[in-house]
Amino acid sequence: DYWKAELVGDMRGLESDQDLQNCIRQLDEKAKHYLNTMLDPSSSEHLWNDDAYNNAETGAKVTESLDRLKLISIQIWEPSSSLYQNKEAIAKVKAAMRFILDKKYGPNTVKGSSNWWDWEIGSPRSMMDVSFLMRDEMPAVMKQAVVKTIDRFVPKADYRLNSSLKETGANLIDKVSIVIKRAAFEGSSSRLEHAQSCMAPLFTYVTSGDGFYKDGSFIQHTSIPYNGSYGFVLLDELTNCIIMLNFTEQAVSPEN
Repeated sequence: DYWKAELVGDMRGLESDQDLQNCIRQLDEKAKHYLNTMLDPSSSEHLWNDDAYNNAETGAKVTESLDRLKLISIQIWEPSSSLYQNKEAIAKVKAAMRFILDKKYGPNTVKGSSNWWDWEIGSPRSMMDVSFLMRDEMPAVMKQAVVKTIDRFVPKADYRLNSSLKETGANLIDKVSIVIKRAAFEGSSSRLEHAQSCMAPLFTYVTSGDGFYKDGSFIQHTSIPYNGSYGFVLLDELTNCIIMLNFTEQAVSPEN
């Protein structure tokens, strides 16, 4: 419930704010465009057919599809949206999710050669967001497929898939966040414990390589100062993870 509320936002008491209303209308138009241009999953190999979608690599197509479904899903549960609780929109999102899980990114999908980030962070992150937003509308078999897909592509939050490469910084916290959401979605205490156990390196100063330095700098990709990019992602997602864990038996404290 917390993460769904975080994704949708809370407009109570702000209904008269015209700037916010304009933002919602703009998001509505974008969501409606995606709904109107979505191809029929039962008779197509893809969900969309525009340049931004067609020019993307295989993995990026999945991430882009799930990002679009996420936007639509947020508008479905935004009370000020013209798509609020729209049954046709809900049905289209469910059909699209079924298509993705069956044919593009599911428990039995073989990881492609395109950028690893889409397979292990971009797509699973947005898949979990859509799943939380549509949880009450999804059949049990679809929920199980989502959980199995996340376990397929993010079995360990602290390592790259099928590799000895250890994740660091923003990539690590992105994966931790995905595993926390997956654990909460199914109610898995072991997956939750694994995610929390991977966070310790993020709180330790480093003297070389990736991480935070005592002078306040942040390095990612071995030697690149990334305070305003990966550093921001790390702090933003770390905050989300600490809050989400505070609702569980794995709450983060100075001791752990």
